[in-house]
Amino acid sequence: MATFVLVHGAWWGAWCWRRVARLLTQSGHEVFTPALTGVGERSHLLTPDINLDTYIGASTIPPRPAAMFNVNEKDRAWVDAQCTPHPIKCFLQRLTLTRARERVGIKAFIRATGYPSEPFDHGMANARAKGWRTYEVACGHDVMLDMPERLAELLKGLSR
Repeated sequence: MATFVLVHGAWWGAWCWRRVARLLTQSGHEVFTPALTGVGERSHLLTPDINLDTYIGASTIPPRPAAMFNVNEKDRAWVDAQCTPHPIKCFLQRLTLTRARERVGIKAFIRATGYPSEPFDHGMANARAKGWRTYEVACGHDVMLDMPERLAELLKGLSR
């Protein structure tokens, strides 16, 4: 079986992966869902001294409403209640790329097509051009909430 590390995005926490983690664990996989410092379950640890090197910075951007990401109607209020401000330096700090991803054997790009995004479309095109496995899922930005069964199925398939 495979080991998965599922990392949440801006304003969120490990809570967003519960459904997918449960499905993968039930199939015998090992799953880790870290909560990043300063957001989500660890929002109480936000300090001005932390940046991307330790993960975050001090100035924050208020959470965006779940509707902005086309989260399904029944989960929107729950998602909005979970989200916390996100450190702005995560969006501004320049990254130093190490090419470590070139050592990853199986690469995949999963595009949530119910969330219009030119950068994500560009990422999908690049992934295809590089020969990555690509998948399109007809839901909002957060596949782990809108279609956890489909996402778990894709991840399990990638682990073989």
